[in-house]
Amino acid sequence: MSGKTAMAIFHFAYTFNFESFHLALRKKVVQNGEINLLHLQQEAKSVVDNSSDELKKVLSNIKYDKVWLDDPDRDGSQAYLWFTIMLASAFNPAPSLSNKSVSVKKEITS
Repeated sequence: MSGKTAMAIFHFAYTFNFESFHLALRKKVVQNGEINLLHLQQEAKSVVDNSSDELKKVLSNIKYDKVWLDDPDRDGSQAYLWFTIMLASAFNPAPSLSNKSVSVKKEITS
């Protein structure tokens, strides 16, 4: 390729159960109808601290950085990142469509 670099773009696909994720999250971080941001932050930290190898891959894929768990201004402005961590912990990898599978091929061509 005479001096040119080949580059591939990868897309990652995951599924999750919306209802069970939100039910479990509400039990952990909602008190008296309000989100307790400190609990959300603590839960996200616990998820990261106890992450499996598979979850570590997911976190890497979404460009997780340890500063996500900080709250430098003490205003909860990082809460969307804590939520993202919690959501990532519920992800299940979707099957790759790049793997040639008879059942996928039949499904696509039917």
